[in-house]
Amino acid sequence: MLSKSEKHTTNVDFAAVLQHDDQLATKTQEYDEPIKSSSAPAKRLKKKHGTSHTVVPSRKQEDLLRTQTAANPLMVHESLWNSYKEVYSIQFGNGAYFPVAQRTKLQPDKHSLCIVKRFAGANVDGHIHAIRQVNHQQFVQAQKIFSVQNELFVTFEFMPVSLAEVEGNPLLDDLQLASILGQVVDGLLYLNNNSLGHGQLTCSNILVDMHGNVKLWGQEFLHDHFNLKETMHSIAVITMRLIQGYAKEDGRIGLDMPDRCPLGFDFLSALDQMTSIEDLTKGMAGGAGVTGPHLV
Repeated sequence: MLSKSEKHTTNVDFAAVLQHDDQLATKTQEYDEPIKSSSAPAKRLKKKHGTSHTVVPSRKQEDLLRTQTAANPLMVHESLWNSYKEVYSIQFGNGAYFPVAQRTKLQPDKHSLCIVKRFAGANVDGHIHAIRQVNHQQFVQAQKIFSVQNELFVTFEFMPVSLAEVEGNPLLDDLQLASILGQVVDGLLYLNNNSLGHGQLTCSNILVDMHGNVKLWGQEFLHDHFNLKETMHSIAVITMRLIQGYAKEDGRIGLDMPDRCPLGFDFLSALDQMTSIEDLTKGMAGGAGVTGPHLV
């Protein structure tokens, strides 16, 4: 059982987990030009020729950025591409592709890379309002909003992978699963305390970095109501996908291989008995001997 202080220091070694995935995947040394249209690229990651390799920022740099960027991202009426260039596009899970852009003028106190989301249409104001109202460390940080004619481009802090890329990884154990879920629940508690709900809580909308930091994304899907039943079901699906790589097609909650993550199995079994989001951070009933699991 972990103490409350251990919950925040026990992070997932995603470098090792993802390295295992890389060894299993078929690699190619050729890269294409980044997408310029709405059609889906053939590859998950597309990189411009001649672009230098980027370095994952250190935790110290991340802390510095977090203190210097306002919670309410600044909106400017200019093109994003006046100060950024697209270096490749990235896909989380089976979702859409997003440009990854780099500052054309590097600044030592700021990250050079960001993920770009484009918003347009009738609901754009609502999406931007939802993005700007979130101020919590367990959410991917919106940095700046660029307004050009009828389009808005939002830059987010760069995080290289989502939980969808970790689904079913054999190196993921109970302790690492607990660290992931603990950080997700921190974000959900923030939403619940502010009477907000996440309409697309999926593995591809939860991003991670190589330090084991886990953050919720897709702030544009937030709405003014926290639905406990839907949230618990989303947590169950995420947990099943992380442990075994898939969720049951019939909608039932459970594992086909419970020995894979015994504490994760106990956690899934206890979800039906939970009556509030706070129950995720309390000890399970039934003498399982774990807390949430390892959430506090």
